[in-house]
Amino acid sequence: MNSKKINHIKLTPQIQSRYRDEVDIIDRCIAQMPDYQPLIIFDLGANVGGMTIELAKKYPSATIYAFEPVHVTYKLLKEHILLNMLSNVIVFNIGLSNISQKSVPIGMPSIPEYKTHNYGRATIKYFKGEPVDSIELVKFSDFCNVHNVRPDFIKMDIEGCEYDVLTDAKNAGILLNDVEVLYVEINNHYNTKKSAQLSKSLLLEDFTIAGHSGRNTSNKEPLNYVFIKKKN
Repeated sequence: MNSKKINHIKLTPQIQSRYRDEVDIIDRCIAQMPDYQPLIIFDLGANVGGMTIELAKKYPSATIYAFEPVHVTYKLLKEHILLNMLSNVIVFNIGLSNISQKSVPIGMPSIPEYKTHNYGRATIKYFKGEPVDSIELVKFSDFCNVHNVRPDFIKMDIEGCEYDVLTDAKNAGILLNDVEVLYVEINNHYNTKKSAQLSKSLLLEDFTIAGHSGRNTSNKEPLNYVFIKKKN
């Protein structure tokens, strides 16, 4: 494994304020759905827990399933959940995908040096050089079946793996029958552009864009999209 030191997002008040703003955008979109309130939230790519914490506080009656496959990041995620005394969060040291597989190498992409020191950028799809960890993947639909759970809200920031998860969720009927809201990073960086475009096209079959946050540095388009289920 790569011994190069990788830093983590530090959950400063400024960082948490940014996540809080994102959750407020999501909540305004959910307000367009008067008969809906989140109950089961999947946070895919939870990193060290910034978004997880704000979702758990905003929706205290919901159960948050937070998934973070990188081992050292997962440890920090657990610590932050404990520090914030959040009883409605369950954490898992796995990544969800369209397959189940152990010992999957994950590494850092070839992006500017100032960004490579953040494990939140780690990917199984397009990393360069030595891997930084070996992770476990679990098929999305298998996890739902084994745990007898169906998310109605999915947050997804998984560095090019979005389409893998979405296709499995769609094929299993979960995307159409259970999910009401998604908050998905659609990153048009050249490494993730294909997955981003496919993910957006797939979602627009059954969902509509209700809001967005952030900007892609490459083309200034929105980075994160809120999708809500189309009305019949």
